Amino acid sequence: MKKSVYSLVLSDDVVTAADKAAAKRGLSRSALINEVLAAHLSCTTPEMRIRDIFESLEQIALQDNFRMKQKPSDAMMSLLSSLSYKYNPTVRYSVELTHKTRHAIGVLKVSFRTQSESFTDALDGFFYVFCQLEKSFAPEGVNYKTEPGRFSRLLAVPEGLEYSAGETGKAIKDFITMFDTALNAYFGCLPNTEEAVDAAAAVYRTYLKQTKLRI
Repeated sequence: MKKSVYSLVLSDDVVTAADKAAAKRGLSRSALINEVLAAHLSCTTPEMRIRDIFESLEQIALQDNFRMKQKPSDAMMSLLSSLSYKYNPTVRYSVELTHKTRHAIGVLKVSFRTQSESFTDALDGFFYVFCQLEKSFAPEGVNYKTEPGRFSRLLAVPEGLEYSAGETGKAIKDFITMFDTALNAYFGCLPNTEEAVDAAAAVYRTYLKQTKLRI
């Protein structure tokens, strides 16, 4: 949604009230007034859409026993899960949304807090397997990045499709759930790497068959 600079004549009392409300929510005066006007005129701003997506994602994710971490910003949300492996390390799924492009809506970042080299090596093995699965079963291609113990992937609505905020939230949740399930399936079969790869692939194929809203 394009933004431009406009000159408005407002009463001092209105501006004072707007500034107080904006300060409470950590918004600028312009952002607050833009949001109030959009709501009054039944318009949906990009910021409002992101908030609606996160609200939908939060409601659905809690049903699947993910834990929520306090949002560091209005454009980011983190879900926490536990990996069933040795000391049950915590998996953090950070979703960062943007409104800069129509279809590429954000990035999913997966990270772990660990100093174990063997665990990091095993994670890197899973990331490699997962990326190969995406290359094989997602002909439209995906954009991802891997680092030692870290994985990030572009979240994009398929070309030619339009998702509502609720549908987008569900699509993100379904992908995270699939990733988390595949991760646990993979580690549950280690040290048998061949079985681990087959287990992760089975989860991914099931996701493709059963999920209508992909991202």
